[in-house]
Amino acid sequence: MKIVIAQMKHETNTFSSVPTPLERFGPGTGDPLEGEAAYRAYKGTGAAIAAFIDLAEQAGAQFEIPIAAAAAPSAPCDDDVFETIAGKICAAVARGCDAVLLDLHGAMVTRTREDAEGELLRRLRAIAPGVPIGVALDMHTNLFPGMVDNATVLAGYQTYPHIDVYETGIRAGRPVLAMLSGRGVWAEMLPLLTMRPPRGVWSFMMRKACCVHRKQAVRLTSTIAFHFSTGRSSSSTPGALVPALLNRKSRRPKFFFTVANSASIWAGS
Repeated sequence: MKIVIAQMKHETNTFSSVPTPLERFGPGTGDPLEGEAAYRAYKGTGAAIAAFIDLAEQAGAQFEIPIAAAAAPSAPCDDDVFETIAGKICAAVARGCDAVLLDLHGAMVTRTREDAEGELLRRLRAIAPGVPIGVALDMHTNLFPGMVDNATVLAGYQTYPHIDVYETGIRAGRPVLAMLSGRGVWAEMLPLLTMRPPRGVWSFMMRKACCVHRKQAVRLTSTIAFHFSTGRSSSSTPGALVPALLNRKSRRPKFFFTVANSASIWAGS
């Protein structure tokens, strides 16, 4: 079993004047880490990519880290920066693998692309149509359709401050490894619905929503995305929920819940 593990993280602020060269994605002023250097830097940390490494080692799998690129929030990066990072990941997948585990942010913007993560996933899906792709995302992801359409598993942070980053990597990676061993859960994404920012009464509503989906979706990787408003994305989903566990015979949802613009949360079976 071979797994490609990679990282491409940037919370883009489209109003920022701080430039985002490739060197910003590496430690200090160096280029992004690769291979053994990336392994040494992240092994044993609380990052989602560290969770991927641990899962791969526990499964006895071979794995490759073509790049681990993470930059602090700043302006949109030039397209050639994205092409360098995405190119290394795509090249690794093209060499052959059984699964892909990606530590992304979800709000990365380039000079010409609002959805950098969706574009990366689209390219990977074209290269490896049948390979499962697990993705760890920030809570403030701009959840474009391209992410949902091309990823196999999406998992986002569920705490703020973000103290479940490593756990999010586990939630994104474990279902992928289960699929490779034939133990995957049959699930599909439900249509994504928008919501207002979680302030005031919405803070209570979001806590209730999280409680509902944790109780009923215990076997699924479900996520609520809050959107990154200063990313100025035109067509992403400002807030979303995900899972539907399907009956294996009828393929009808066993349960679902929605968070909509009206102050209502409900679950059905």
